Amino acid sequence: MGNINFNAISSYESLAKEYDDILQKSTILINEKEQILHMLTEINMKKQDVFMDCFEKISSNYNAVLKKMSPTLSGELKLDGSDPFNSKLIINIIKNKKAKDIDILSTGEKTIAALAFIFALHSYKIAPLYILDEVDAALDDYNSLNLLNFMKDLAKDTTVIAISHNSEVVAGADKVIGVTLKENTSVIGLNL
Repeated sequence: MGNINFNAISSYESLAKEYDDILQKSTILINEKEQILHMLTEINMKKQDVFMDCFEKISSNYNAVLKKMSPTLSGELKLDGSDPFNSKLIINIIKNKKAKDIDILSTGEKTIAALAFIFALHSYKIAPLYILDEVDAALDDYNSLNLLNFMKDLAKDTTVIAISHNSEVVAGADKVIGVTLKENTSVIGLNL
């Protein structure tokens, strides 16, 4: 039978103790992993609930802002999938009671739709300052006047600086600062 290992019993006891320690640590790690996965699931559910609540409020604000900016337009925001974090944002526009694809709207109507989205976000969480750089360039006089009136309402809660060449917007502004650049830069301020 060969040589007998008299240390086998003590080696076995040492290895068995080491095995039990590893098994105990493994069980602890598996339980902690399950707890973390459960916590992550709860966090993701809460995150999705908060996101959807925010999204629904912004979507509601979007339609209200769009109607203020252009009485002929209404709209809504939608997500194109079931997972809100991996979905595309869809802007549905209704003009004269007919659904319109945003790609076939005029440049001015696209401008109004985009500004309405920005201002819908503002309605959800107010920003202290807006700087609008020639956002009215594609608008006709009627829509420029609607934008001006909306910006005046907005200016009650926040500061709005609009860079514009549009005569309707410039004429209706509370303060105008003109900047010209020929040989030297000149700045003229008017309090209207």
